[in-house]
Amino acid sequence: MTENEKGRQEKRRTVPARCPPVPSGPPLRPGWRRESFAVRVVTPMFGGGPRPGENDPVTLVRGASVRGHLRFWWRATRGAGYRDAKALYEREGAIWGTTKTPSRVTVQVKVLDEGRRVPVSRGHPCAYVLFPFLQQEMRGTQGHVGVVFDLTLEYKEGLREDVMAALWAWVNFGGIGARTRLGCGALFCEALSAPAAAVPQDVRDWYASSQGEYGWEPPAEPAAWPTLPPPDWLVVGSGGGREPERAWAEVVRVLQEFRQGGAPDRRGRRQGRSVGSSGRRPLWPEGRALRAGRLGGRPKSGRAEDLPPGFPRAELGLPIVLRGGERPKTLEPGGGRKRMASPVILKPLVLSSGKALPIALRLRTESLDGVRLGETEYGPESIRNPAFARDARSPLHGRTKTGSALEAFMVFARERLEKGGKRS
Repeated sequence: MTENEKGRQEKRRTVPARCPPVPSGPPLRPGWRRESFAVRVVTPMFGGGPRPGENDPVTLVRGASVRGHLRFWWRATRGAGYRDAKALYEREGAIWGTTKTPSRVTVQVKVLDEGRRVPVSRGHPCAYVLFPFLQQEMRGTQGHVGVVFDLTLEYKEGLREDVMAALWAWVNFGGIGARTRLGCGALFCEALSAPAAAVPQDVRDWYASSQGEYGWEPPAEPAAWPTLPPPDWLVVGSGGGREPERAWAEVVRVLQEFRQGGAPDRRGRRQGRSVGSSGRRPLWPEGRALRAGRLGGRPKSGRAEDLPPGFPRAELGLPIVLRGGERPKTLEPGGGRKRMASPVILKPLVLSSGKALPIALRLRTESLDGVRLGETEYGPESIRNPAFARDARSPLHGRTKTGSALEAFMVFARERLEKGGKRS
């Protein structure tokens, strides 16, 4: 073996004493900032993957899904300051990108803990809002809770308020996956959470201070897209913090009582106090509208105190399957649309301590101006009518002057969550 061959062999066998450190990521581009946040999923998450309602078996939390949520919450916060949809679209594209221009914000997700699986059954405390997963075609669906992921955002200098406003709103009032407005996939990020020992007014003060910190204001009039409302629209449960899933169950129960009158027991029987002052099951006019076959005039019973036919619950989200005629019918938004997301958000707001308070938040949106039942379209008078609130058995009675189920629900939620069931 020649000296050159011996030297090459020794060189190949040389191993450094220490391995070089693993790079933390690509170098930061000039003029960009990077921030990371630890986020935890505190209620069962359903979906968030490429197939609706199903958790991605490879990546539980996808960067593309997070980006979509951040864009929505940017429109709901900083986007509220734009005059019209065209101005909003131009600014949104400049920040978050379009099909023709790259985004000035990059989103990276690293799942640190996949949490645990949660089966869905009719005995679940929040089964009332999980009903899509109890249908035959979704039977056996499982959610994930306790998922922990690291979220890293890189963005151009000068965009911090835009990025942080969206992130703050998403982790506190949004979620990941399906049915986030009803509390599924709720999130906790300690760096952006409300104070640990919060009471309802403390939470509203924190909400107001966050508006100033991230530079956004609720619009004076509803925009053409959903926006966050003023602080006094936020309803917060009293009584101190509790476990997130317990807080979630409390606010779900409020919705169920308003719409149906008491939570069912294990045999499906109604129990508890009705929202009507007479103590009977609440009176809603949708079934009457189905039986009458038209709106206007008196119902078949002919009693003057009965509610006129109408669809007030349409304000709480569509579609709705109505039963009361010969066969179930689906109530949909007017104008050819198929769906209308509820403007009400119900979820646990997790405090910096890890405990939570139940909250109800009404997004500011344009009023629903019509619905469709079969081939028939109905106008706004079928949705909001002062006559809906005149009967003492109606959940709207004494809670709204316009006959709006949306207004009445927020009053009812405040009674149940903040006032211990007492009317204001």
